[in-house]
Amino acid sequence: MGKCLKYFLTSSSVLLLSGSLWAQSPSPSPSPDKGSLVPPVTFTKENNKLVVVHWPDGREATVTAYHGPTSVLHATVQVTENLCNDHAGMICTFDTAYSLNNVKLVWTKHPDASKINHVVKIKYPGQQNDQTQELIESPVILSSARTVAPNLTKDMPNDRFTCPDYSWVPGGSVQSPPAKALVSHWNNEYMFPNAETGVSENHSESGMLDVDLTKTPDGKMELSHVRHWVTKFSGIPANIGETMSLFFKPDPSADNLCQITLKPKFAELQAALNMNMEKAAKEPGEFYVYQSDELLSFAKQFRTYLDNLNYVNSMETVDGKMVNYYKEMEAE
Repeated sequence: MGKCLKYFLTSSSVLLLSGSLWAQSPSPSPSPDKGSLVPPVTFTKENNKLVVVHWPDGREATVTAYHGPTSVLHATVQVTENLCNDHAGMICTFDTAYSLNNVKLVWTKHPDASKINHVVKIKYPGQQNDQTQELIESPVILSSARTVAPNLTKDMPNDRFTCPDYSWVPGGSVQSPPAKALVSHWNNEYMFPNAETGVSENHSESGMLDVDLTKTPDGKMELSHVRHWVTKFSGIPANIGETMSLFFKPDPSADNLCQITLKPKFAELQAALNMNMEKAAKEPGEFYVYQSDELLSFAKQFRTYLDNLNYVNSMETVDGKMVNYYKEMEAE
């Protein structure tokens, strides 16, 4: 049975549910027949054109994409540590806007007509049938990623905090957040086991840089500007982690920073996202026209496999130069 490429949030980590193939390099496969110095599989990726993969036997597959509607995730967070002032213990709601999406590679030209419009399944040369993977990924896009995806996030509201007491924020009071506060960097940490010791350790996997928090007309506090948005994996919300460490800059003219730690109810987030991700992955998409490549920039694993449908097995010296010999992944 084919497996699809999706990310799920769990209470202890972010897991890639597709087996070890996507998480690590495959075992070396037998060397291919010598002679092919030209990659057998090519694909069209040009502005304002469909992304089409071409096999030398005449088969073709095209990328489709589904962009879901905007939803809002309501996360309950608690101020567990405050090195900026002595106010801690407050419980707030953090609302983050997001959309669930999918990208797929589907057959558009195939000698077996029953495969047309079905998802391409691939495996490395020499791997078993049970290691076949469906080329699907379901990236999560957040409003805080405006610098990465301005078109996909243009209709999303800003993320915001709603608190009964804003005294935990530098410059804030019980009744009101400050007019503006600067978070120099916002780190999201997750617990992952150490590969050598097996002991779970905190790792920063995503976050933001230079975040402006501003007071809204209704007295709440929103993320009005995010200069940089970074994440290792496409499915991890870059502004929510098992632990959220916010490094405030109380004085914009100075270099001093102070840290405030927030803890969300992560299980609630897991349930809210997982409930909809299965559904989003099944939504039919439209043929994807390559433009700014915003959606594919989030589908990192999917994009990597598009770029590596030719599996390089070996290198050899030909006429005094090192050249690659290619063997394509098996696609069905």
